[in-house]
Amino acid sequence: VSQSRYAMDKEKGIYSMIDSVKRTTAFKLVSYAGRSLATGFLPAGPISFGPFNNVISFNQIEKVRFKLGIQTTAKLSERFRLLVYGIYGLADERFKYGGKFEFILTRKPWKKITLITRRDIDFMSRHSSEMDHDNLFSLIQKKAQQRLYNIEEYKLIYDHEFHKDLTAFLTLQHQKYTPYFDFKYLQDGQIQT
Repeated sequence: VSQSRYAMDKEKGIYSMIDSVKRTTAFKLVSYAGRSLATGFLPAGPISFGPFNNVISFNQIEKVRFKLGIQTTAKLSERFRLLVYGIYGLADERFKYGGKFEFILTRKPWKKITLITRRDIDFMSRHSSEMDHDNLFSLIQKKAQQRLYNIEEYKLIYDHEFHKDLTAFLTLQHQKYTPYFDFKYLQDGQIQT
């Protein structure tokens, strides 16, 4: 009996020590920095700013481009998330923007609606949606001529989980591309521009 009481007292001491470490300024600062590095956003209560790796970047049209985004956190709501960002290119002197709104209808079964809109400059690529060319490293990378285009996009996504590991998505989208490069395509055997 005394051994189990000794073990319980020792556990209480360990929990108390961990709790006191969590309250220290140094721990809070390291935790904040780690969370910011992991997510790319600087949390500030119910919102966060970032992603800081995209704050400044470079491409042939805008030359230097500045981007700032704000998103809500779970401290504001666990049912919805809003992300909006604005971009300004120095060379083209144009303001671009984008946004995403996610709303969780139910958690069991998982049902969610997502609305996305953006007017931006993007890279023409087979896998452009999977790649992030808009970051600090674009300032130092040596690149061949990039195939850039203006994109205007509106998207509505509904996802529904029927049971674990089986989810269906329904997407309605409108995309308009305006390339900055010579674009040709084949229609009825004739090359069109």
